Amino acid sequence: MLSRNRVKGLFEDYSTSLPVKKTKGPEVSLSGNADARSLFVVHNGTILVHGIVGVFTEASDGAQGGVAVNANLDHGGTNLCTVTDVDDQEVGTLISITGTVSDALLVGSVVNFPSKQLLLGEGTMKLELSDYTDSTGKIQFYLFWSPVEDGAYVLSA
Repeated sequence: MLSRNRVKGLFEDYSTSLPVKKTKGPEVSLSGNADARSLFVVHNGTILVHGIVGVFTEASDGAQGGVAVNANLDHGGTNLCTVTDVDDQEVGTLISITGTVSDALLVGSVVNFPSKQLLLGEGTMKLELSDYTDSTGKIQFYLFWSPVEDGAYVLSA
């Protein structure tokens, strides 16, 4: 369990006290039915998310549809962004969350890490698809994170 002092300390100087780790997630396909694709699983405690970045490894076609990243946590879930149209994206296009859950994904050749980091507990981060039944495209995901609690870790789903 996170103490109030630990949370306060995180935001006073997290950049020098917490190691940033990178976990390579799955390459997910935008084709198929409109269901969720699991990306990462948080185990044994809370993490601080510095960024979630996706890289198109296969171009997406012009079919209508949208994607959103959400956290289906053991103690409730939330969207980490709003549904965003990613049609007609070329190989190498990047997507990223902003850190504000009411914002759309950033999409382009340059994206930044969120100015607001997110604390996430145990559970699964997923890519939600909507209306992509006839689409093409693949996205490779990466998670940049720090353990907040001793023993917390992240695995690719």
